[in-house]
Amino acid sequence: MKPLLRKIFFWDAPAQGAFFGLTLLLLTLWVAFSVFCACIVAYSRVFTFTAVPVTFFSWLILSCLYSLFLVLKGVVNIIKQTPRFWMRLLKMLSAVAVLTPLCTVLACKLLDNPPDVAVLALLTAFSLTFFGLVYLFRPIVHPAKLLSCLLSWTGSFLVFSTLFFLANPLEDRGVNEFSRFPDWLGKNIPYVVPFWRWFDLLNKGCFWFTLAGFLLLAIAYLLSWSILAKLSGSSMRRFCGRGIRVQWAVIAGIYVVTLCFALGSNAQYRSAVKALEMHYGHPMTGVELGRTYYDGRTPDAAYWKRLDASLAQYDQEQKKTEDHCDYTFEVTQDAVLPKELYEKRRTDFLNSLKVSGLQEQFVSPMPPGERDFSAKYILGMPLPELSKCRQLARIEQRRCQYAIDAGDFHTAAECIAHLDILCDFLGRECFYIAYLVWHRGVGLIRNEMLANLLASGLPADKWLEEQTNQLLHWEKRFEQQEKTILYSEAVIILDSLQFMVGDHLTGRKDIDDLSDHWNYWIHFKSIRFFFPQGWWLAAKSARDYARVMKVSTFNQFPKMETATGSILVDMLIPSLTRTGEKRHSYLASCRVLRGLIAVELQKRRTGVYPDSPNVLPIDPFTNQPLKYRKGKCEVTRYYAKWVPDETEDGTEDVESPPSGQWTLEGKTETIDAIQIWSIGPDGIDDGGLGVKGEGSDIRRTDDIRFIIPIK
Repeated sequence: MKPLLRKIFFWDAPAQGAFFGLTLLLLTLWVAFSVFCACIVAYSRVFTFTAVPVTFFSWLILSCLYSLFLVLKGVVNIIKQTPRFWMRLLKMLSAVAVLTPLCTVLACKLLDNPPDVAVLALLTAFSLTFFGLVYLFRPIVHPAKLLSCLLSWTGSFLVFSTLFFLANPLEDRGVNEFSRFPDWLGKNIPYVVPFWRWFDLLNKGCFWFTLAGFLLLAIAYLLSWSILAKLSGSSMRRFCGRGIRVQWAVIAGIYVVTLCFALGSNAQYRSAVKALEMHYGHPMTGVELGRTYYDGRTPDAAYWKRLDASLAQYDQEQKKTEDHCDYTFEVTQDAVLPKELYEKRRTDFLNSLKVSGLQEQFVSPMPPGERDFSAKYILGMPLPELSKCRQLARIEQRRCQYAIDAGDFHTAAECIAHLDILCDFLGRECFYIAYLVWHRGVGLIRNEMLANLLASGLPADKWLEEQTNQLLHWEKRFEQQEKTILYSEAVIILDSLQFMVGDHLTGRKDIDDLSDHWNYWIHFKSIRFFFPQGWWLAAKSARDYARVMKVSTFNQFPKMETATGSILVDMLIPSLTRTGEKRHSYLASCRVLRGLIAVELQKRRTGVYPDSPNVLPIDPFTNQPLKYRKGKCEVTRYYAKWVPDETEDGTEDVESPPSGQWTLEGKTETIDAIQIWSIGPDGIDDGGLGVKGEGSDIRRTDDIRFIIPIK
């Protein structure tokens, strides 16, 4: 056992052990990167399990420690062979101690913007010590050879550490403001960003930078081989034993195998993109996406500037009206308010609306804004029109409620017509976020407005029949838009991948001129042959994403209870799957309203609401008829409540003028009504209630319900 341990740790041949350790360290890093990529390729969530990462990182750490032990043991042996080493070390440290402050002071005098003195002193001391190593080992190693070896190792480390930090996949460097991951420490290391600029790592300079790193690594390795072989007293050929040759065979084998896999996955990715183009009937490019979006329409920047000005004027006028109401008043338009507060809010709102001229901005159809699909990073393309649509919908909802309260059917119907204009605009959009704004925002607001107007009894029969047809129209438009949204999403992600690999970066002013410290890229595509493992992972992930996007509806996506084995699919598809599950909420609200309109028209013909309608629209969540009830119905009504400010001791201030704010308090009441509802995405029938339970057992439900009170 003892001879085996002495052989494993190279106890009698420290020089050979040091060279073996250097080779093993390189092999460990290469294998670790390969295993990491292979694990993600094989199973994208493999690192969520405890046993796998513990085993992997334990092996990695132990292998690195073993390699470093052998290298340090070899260094100790070299120190022992160096005559008068400790005397030379003392002289070198003395020189460093004397020269460091002198060089620091001189640098501070010469530099226009010197760095922190402590940092400058540390860098100076490190540099002097680095070059002093040549003096230390001069008796046994030629100074030029040792200096070249040290500089080569240092240069290769700087190259690969820079690439490692800039290739960090956890950091968002996209040209957008949607989200930003925290910066990694690597961005703050002084040489990373300067290297990015000096060597033009954004473009083709990345290839030559990486090639220089591998050449420096090869030079450093060969010089180390020569130095250690000479110190051991043997030739370089005899010094390279079987263990070294086996390690290099493993490195070469991994390279060849992963390169073959990368080339195969890349070919499959291109084939999958062609299949997508045939499926959608359009090229998978941003330019084609823009052509599909405009579809013969002409952008009108002047219109959106006028609308911006009107909204800004409206906001400015609203800020002038102080009513001490909290945010809940803006989302609950039918709350019960004291007469004076109600009249003040109504008057202020109508005055703001009149001054801003917003009603004049509703044109049918609304023109598209200006978007450059050929030169922009599509994922980060600003879409200010969407937020304006939501804001306009909220304003029209408030205007509609005031009109219903006043019995003004014409104005209320006009508000709903304005929401139809917004829905038509969103129905022509090609972005996934616009799809969400339509069915989670503007579309539902429109249906809530229609439900309130229906409950008021103001609409005529003919108008209600027209609304039934309009609801059917929006259902059809909404379902037809699915394939366009899926095509857009596929184009955007594939365009983002092309952006990451660097195909579209050269000459891009919107990228090249960036100076933010978080927004630095490397040209991935130019270095793919250096790291075939990463290329394999990227090509396979892109291929799987392209394959899974060959669908026409959200319901055709695979269920994501378990990982699919593709990191891109597991990251991006679950959100689309959830949208597929929840998009039916808008369809359900449309069908509930169609059912209510039919029941209301039947009541107007017969004089009574039916106890059980003959036919009800189908609930999209169950494929069964919607639920219906006539009689007692629980509703939540909101009442305004004044909440005074408290003094520092927790009591109300009765001597000063009263201060505080209005808030809304919900109360559950029971009324006689007709209600039709859908059971919602969770598949649980909660009787149409929005909130269920009392006290600590209270929970929100997702039933979709509209009612008509029986007066």
